[in-house]
Amino acid sequence: MERGEEQPGGRSTPSAPLRAATSLPTLEPRGRDTADLLHKVHGFYCVKNEDDLRECMEGLNTLFSRAVDMEMDEAESPKPAKPKKAPRSTATPRSPRSAAYLAQATEILASEDPALLISLLDSPDMTRALNITGIRKEDLKPKTREHFLKERHRAWHVPVEIAAMRFKHHEKARRNSLALLLQVLETDETPQPDPVKDFDRELDHERHLLEEMIRGRLRYEKILEKEAEMIRRKRDKFLVQENGVFHRKADESRLAELKDHMHKERGEANRAKMERVQQQRRLLEQTRQLNAEARHRFEQSRSANTKKEKHDRLKQKQLLDEDRERRRLQVAEDAKESDRQRRELIELAVQEKVSSIVAPDLTEAYLQEKRSLTLRKNLIAKEHKRLSQQEREITVQRMKNIQAHKKEEAAKKIQATYQRVDNLKEVRRAILQERNRIHVLTRSRKAHCRGLRDEMDLLPGPGEYNVRWAEKPRGGCIGHASAHDAVQATPGPGAYEYNGSIADEGRNSGPTFPKSRALATLEASIGPGPGQYIDPLAPAKSLGPSFSLATLSPLELSLRHAAELPAPCDYSTTTGTPGYAKATKDFKRSLHAMTTSYLVASKDKEEIMIDKDVHALETVES
Repeated sequence: MERGEEQPGGRSTPSAPLRAATSLPTLEPRGRDTADLLHKVHGFYCVKNEDDLRECMEGLNTLFSRAVDMEMDEAESPKPAKPKKAPRSTATPRSPRSAAYLAQATEILASEDPALLISLLDSPDMTRALNITGIRKEDLKPKTREHFLKERHRAWHVPVEIAAMRFKHHEKARRNSLALLLQVLETDETPQPDPVKDFDRELDHERHLLEEMIRGRLRYEKILEKEAEMIRRKRDKFLVQENGVFHRKADESRLAELKDHMHKERGEANRAKMERVQQQRRLLEQTRQLNAEARHRFEQSRSANTKKEKHDRLKQKQLLDEDRERRRLQVAEDAKESDRQRRELIELAVQEKVSSIVAPDLTEAYLQEKRSLTLRKNLIAKEHKRLSQQEREITVQRMKNIQAHKKEEAAKKIQATYQRVDNLKEVRRAILQERNRIHVLTRSRKAHCRGLRDEMDLLPGPGEYNVRWAEKPRGGCIGHASAHDAVQATPGPGAYEYNGSIADEGRNSGPTFPKSRALATLEASIGPGPGQYIDPLAPAKSLGPSFSLATLSPLELSLRHAAELPAPCDYSTTTGTPGYAKATKDFKRSLHAMTTSYLVASKDKEEIMIDKDVHALETVES
């Protein structure tokens, strides 16, 4: 990656400013402050592997794009809405309110082309009108007179007059239903798709969170710059560079000043921690109050709902009682009507009997005609009653169809809402995961910088280590094994005889059969050789606890301290430990790969800046 131009302040700016629209198309900044804020964002280290960062950001952009596309598919190509000609009524109409629609329906039904009615019923607008009114397409199909001659589910035929009455009632119902559909089709407006207000609100919330995170990142960078400046001042105050090696200045009160400074820093950190704890307590108290208020509102809502449910149950019971009373009255009226018809038949039979006795000249044909007229009158009355009941049943069935359609539409909306919520949860999960990774790595980097600063302050230089007698404890010590750093009192090199001086003298090339052993051989068997002796002073590991009660002498303390301290050749040019450079480099790579993932602007931008403190450390290492 190429470097940007250097500014007089010492910081480098990228060759092209970062833009949020290239990394998150749906999260474009809305104000000038946000744009300036995004222009100031820069990373911690120099980016050398852009593929991983781009892959991470492309995955996050895919989540946003998929969520937005799923919400905007239906809204991209909506059908043109018809102009609203009349105010939409709250209740569903049951009959046409204008004679013009009746005339139009009569003209359509009287047309000789059957495809006109079929094409009209198959149109999307007519389907919507059918769903609104609850009318079925089967109710609008034409039927002939012969269809009504045969009684439904019976083997016999009905009289021609009853069949004509049923046919006339069917044609009237077709005309009224079609007129009602035309009225709804003309007056009702096309329903618009639901706005994605909730989705926009969630995206605005996530955009606000990202902007706050970027502002926090800028504040943290300022803190890091202050810490780097503090480290530089301490280095200038306590260290002197000679031939590329840093040495501490000769100052007797340096250690006391350093401890006082560290105590002040820890006190400041403790004070800030206490302020955070107090702030958290205040937030907890506010949350507790909000929860109490929410609980109170919930109790009020539950009591209101209980009263409402009780009122609904009473109302439902009242409706059931009214329905039961209406049915009882209907049964009583039917019984009265049947009794009246039976009385008429009895009176007719009595009159016929009296007529046959008083006026025997009356013919049987006259009586039969009168009887048939009475039966026809009763049959027509029963048919009128049956058709009225059938019309009421059709109205109830239409209302049920309307309710079923509304339930289906509500289920579709609920399913779409659940799907939108799942998409938002997935987007939120990805954003929170990225944000948590950034926060964790930021905290670890801050802790690393703090530990590195402490090491720079506390580690001695090559010429500063000495024997501190007061720091070593005197007296007994308890441990699970004997001390390993004690000076082993072993015999010197001249205390042994060389190999072969005694043992090889009594060894010949061939077998010998001595009767007794030489005195020198017996003396040699008493003392062990160089490889056979056991030093009683050598440290031996034991499984149980050991107790050392000896008091170390000043010589032993100085030897132990000298053995623990590194040699001058073991110090590197930096103030850290020898094995810390590789770990620092690995930490830089792993931290940068995750921390700058949301800050990579686009594929054509090739620079991210470096912090002052890290640049200073790299300068010292180089």
